[in-house]
Amino acid sequence: MEDLLAVGVIASSFGTRGWCKIKYDADNADHFREIKNVYVETTAGLRTYPVEEVEVGTGRLLMKLAGIMTPEDVKRMVGNRLWVDRKYAQALGEGEYYTRDLYGCQLVFAGKTLGTIAAVMENGAQALLEVETSDGKRHLVPLVEHFIGGIDIGRRRIELKEDYILR
Repeated sequence: MEDLLAVGVIASSFGTRGWCKIKYDADNADHFREIKNVYVETTAGLRTYPVEEVEVGTGRLLMKLAGIMTPEDVKRMVGNRLWVDRKYAQALGEGEYYTRDLYGCQLVFAGKTLGTIAAVMENGAQALLEVETSDGKRHLVPLVEHFIGGIDIGRRRIELKEDYILR
């Protein structure tokens, strides 16, 4: 799953021929035209679906997945997360990163590693980094400039500006 990125959720069916309306996690949906397969997260794990067609409109993304023939087929998948191979994810700009890439990064303060990013959660206002410290405790750190300095995905390090939040 390291090479896969979550890109959206199946929101509803569209039409009568098994098209899926996708709520996507990107600025635009143009890159979805290149996707050959998607992986749908189910209670039994990830299931691969070849992508037959993609329609992108203003604020709208529709996908026709192989084997999904009816609105009822789609309705059974509503709410399931979609994953794609990393190479098909939206290109990143300067200073941007995929949330998935934060997992496992070391949280560092004044040159000392304080913990590892175990999870990333959205709370509406900002993302929260769940940090597991060496004593096994977990702490939430807001992913905001006040607490977080540089993020270096290549070195797997995130700089913490204020360590009091872990006390």
